Amino acid sequence: MEFGQADWTHDHRQGDGGSDLSASPATAPALGTLEDAQRFLQAARHFADALERCEAIEQVCTQFDCEALVEDLLPFLNDPDPLVRVETIDSLEGIPQPEIDVHLSGLAIADDDWLVRGWAVMALGSADYPWLESFLWKVYRRDSSHYVKIKALGALLAQGAGKAYPLLEKYLFSSHYLFVINAAHALQDSVDILEQETLEALEGVLRERLAHWSAASVVEALEPCLKAVQARLEEA
Repeated sequence: MEFGQADWTHDHRQGDGGSDLSASPATAPALGTLEDAQRFLQAARHFADALERCEAIEQVCTQFDCEALVEDLLPFLNDPDPLVRVETIDSLEGIPQPEIDVHLSGLAIADDDWLVRGWAVMALGSADYPWLESFLWKVYRRDSSHYVKIKALGALLAQGAGKAYPLLEKYLFSSHYLFVINAAHALQDSVDILEQETLEALEGVLRERLAHWSAASVVEALEPCLKAVQARLEEA
């Protein structure tokens, strides 16, 4: 799983101890067939350590097509540990099955963990439903987490909702470095659909923000966004 914002997950990624090493990914048999993978996932649901459950999902999805394992992965969306739920969302993202999107929409509005809600919103961003834009606006307006708000705005922008752009751009001026980083990532993902006038304005904003920030993590988010914007402007 590529979080892209490790700082967001640092406080979540704590081992819960008491792991059963006799039933862990480290000692799992070779997964030679899809049936092996299915049995392994079923067993992994009972691993005591949340990190081992995450590793099991990652191991299986590295070796097999997750689309063939949807039924075995969906139960992990109800895992008590938020990082296991996030790992599962990551493995299911992009699979065009309405059943998955129903689960994601439920997590996006009802999960008690902001990280899970944000990942669910982000995963929904590539879906195509007539109700999706209004749903994402609802999430943006109602969620108290700025992380989730940024993800909702990013998904809206990717869906072509131009009204999301100025709201997302405002986060580039936040004093909280994580908001700036995530806003930059969201904007970079949508440079291909922004109008030239908007790209020109965004280039100026990004230059100013780079002059303002010296923190490496912020610079590493702003610079690729600026380069993506400049590349699009050169194509125009």
